[in-house]
Amino acid sequence: MSTISELAGPDPGRAEPASNASQLPQCSSCETCGLRSGCLPHELGAGDLHDFSTLARLKRRVRHGGFLFSAGHALTAVYIVRSGTFKTVAVSTEGEPKITGFYLPGDVMGLHALSSRAYLFDAIALEESEACVLPIGELEYMLAHVPALQREFIRTLSETISRDRRLLLMGCMDAEQRVARLLVSLADRYQRLGYAPQELLLHMTRDDIASYLCLSSETVSRVMTRLRQKGLLTVHQRHIGFTDSSRLAKTAAW
Repeated sequence: MSTISELAGPDPGRAEPASNASQLPQCSSCETCGLRSGCLPHELGAGDLHDFSTLARLKRRVRHGGFLFSAGHALTAVYIVRSGTFKTVAVSTEGEPKITGFYLPGDVMGLHALSSRAYLFDAIALEESEACVLPIGELEYMLAHVPALQREFIRTLSETISRDRRLLLMGCMDAEQRVARLLVSLADRYQRLGYAPQELLLHMTRDDIASYLCLSSETVSRVMTRLRQKGLLTVHQRHIGFTDSSRLAKTAAW
């Protein structure tokens, strides 16, 4: 019955961080990065951008299922997704995992650790991914001395708070609204990265989506089928096509 029975294949589970992540030396600079227009330092002048590029000189490559950071570990760095996709996962005292977010290129990860100085979630790669490493001490020094970076960092924090608020509001939505809201949100975020607005490639599994939306996997499948039958989208494995974006956006509204 489901048209998205697995999406991206089975969840690899909690992989071992050490065997699935590698620290890379400096590669491309911020000045030549294709994400610059949508990334944290995009408002910096040439001199400050060079300094930020030095700050972000280390990259970390994470294999599918590997950890970028783990809950409970001391805050050492904030990360900017350079390529690929990540999910953040909280684990209850009973050991039940709950996905708290999906992160795309240009997104900043680890912000929730700023107050407690320890990571609150596991960050797991949904595909072969790479992140720029911003050592927390160097980042905080630069934030104190570069007003343009401080302004953009505050905007990023505000965006994170707004995203958390939208997640809370999902508790007031029905299943169809939740699924539609996620698809519209992902499409908007990918469009800002230059991807086609009418297509979406999902890197998360059906179970990932269900966990994030607080639904069952079966419910997610039924809703996707219903949206397809209404003529709002097409589904082919992990590929989603938007055939009526305006109606889908109305479905997602709350």
